[in-house]
Amino acid sequence: MKANKGAPGIDGMTIEEALPYLQEHQQELTNRIYRGKYTPSPVRRVEIPKPDGGVRKLGIPTVIDRTLQQAITQQLVPIYEPLFLQTAATVTVQTETQKEQYLRLRSTLNRATHMR
Repeated sequence: MKANKGAPGIDGMTIEEALPYLQEHQQELTNRIYRGKYTPSPVRRVEIPKPDGGVRKLGIPTVIDRTLQQAITQQLVPIYEPLFLQTAATVTVQTETQKEQYLRLRSTLNRATHMR
């Protein structure tokens, strides 16, 4: 967030202000997360102009919410990514097998059609 100069959310808190806040409220936030009582703050809505004249609506979460999302992601990715990669590899193999079967069938049909 700091590297891409993350904008403050609806609460106006900057990245620099977040660290002291997180240090002070760490236990409270952790308890709320574990109890399933943490709810993210509303996002700040911003409209970004598009080159064609339209606008793209962007929702900017608070720095605290982004920090918590990133921390949770860092814990979950090592658990779930191998499962997704395994599934994706299986789908790719199945897709390739189906493609090979289709090409063989098409080739057989082409030969049969040309033999007439």
